[in-house]
Amino acid sequence: QKFINEVPQEFKVLAQTQAPYRIIAPGSDPSFRTGGVNANYFTSYANSVGVSAPTSDIFGCAGVLANDAGMCSALNRHVAHLPQSQWSTPSLYYQGAPANYYAKFWHDHAIDRLAYGFPYDDYAGQSSFVSHGNPQYLLVAVGW
Repeated sequence: QKFINEVPQEFKVLAQTQAPYRIIAPGSDPSFRTGGVNANYFTSYANSVGVSAPTSDIFGCAGVLANDAGMCSALNRHVAHLPQSQWSTPSLYYQGAPANYYAKFWHDHAIDRLAYGFPYDDYAGQSSFVSHGNPQYLLVAVGW
């Protein structure tokens, strides 16, 4: 329910399709694929910055974006229209639509706001990877 309450209308279906067990990534949902009701979600924004890619490729960093982590991340975070020097400024991420609000939700609820919500979501120092040279133990807690 928290996801549904925090995302725009286009993304609510992601938490309803397999509720209450799973929130589907937008790139895997038919509504954001060719022929789906949200298939053109990113089209105008992507075109405005010179990218011709379907919405599903933007969510999945596929096709022409497969080798362009910077642009794919910038599109998902809605900073592609800004100077490239600002693509690494987290306070600017997700400030407008279209954006990957699925990824935003996970960032908003993650430790240090670091999560992996789309391919290349680790771009610009945003990796949630944790490493320790001399681990003593690992504690995992799961709950709802």
